[in-house]
Amino acid sequence: MKVLILDLFGTLVPTECDDDAHRELARIVASMHGLRDSWYELYELYRRFVSIDMDSCSAVKESYRSFVEENNLEPLYTYEELCWLHTWLHASYSKLYPDVVPFLENVRRLGLEIVIVSDASRDVGRAIVKSLGLDRWVRTVVAFSDLGITKPNPKLLTLAENLLGTKLVPVAVVGDSEKDHALADALGVPYLCIDRKGKRSDCHHDLNTLFEELKRIVAR
Repeated sequence: MKVLILDLFGTLVPTECDDDAHRELARIVASMHGLRDSWYELYELYRRFVSIDMDSCSAVKESYRSFVEENNLEPLYTYEELCWLHTWLHASYSKLYPDVVPFLENVRRLGLEIVIVSDASRDVGRAIVKSLGLDRWVRTVVAFSDLGITKPNPKLLTLAENLLGTKLVPVAVVGDSEKDHALADALGVPYLCIDRKGKRSDCHHDLNTLFEELKRIVAR
């Protein structure tokens, strides 16, 4: 089965959506503890933990634990409740770039299946895909927390194969980061770079022009 591997944040969904969800989570949790003005402290704790290659749900748990300890608070949330709220906010705040749906439809017309590989936690990645209706085109989502491995580990493809129960032949990787580029190199396939901010001359700035390059790759 030939597949196109897609990144999620920065490629299909604006990275600002991720940030907005975490800011709102910090506001809600801090307010519940009567520390509404300290929400940014909790938000910065999250950013610190997620920067050390911790999946987002684990980073939420650790930042809350530290916030509670540093402020001598009695915990009001279980970790399960925090992860649920975290996932729900991501699903609520996420939106698609305007060119995503036409791109996905065109990719499927090329006869390619679509797999999303994300460093987000499993629940978050799959909740976003479902809430935005991407499950119409996306066969599966491989997330950091599935096996504790992250980009650019090529074992992510093996995990996708196990989830789908079939052999996958990657055609290309589409993404916006060095990790995505390294994943393409590890899999031995072309890397199609997208830069939504339009600053890099070596990247596509939208999925319409990127699709034209993808068609040339498939036609080889």
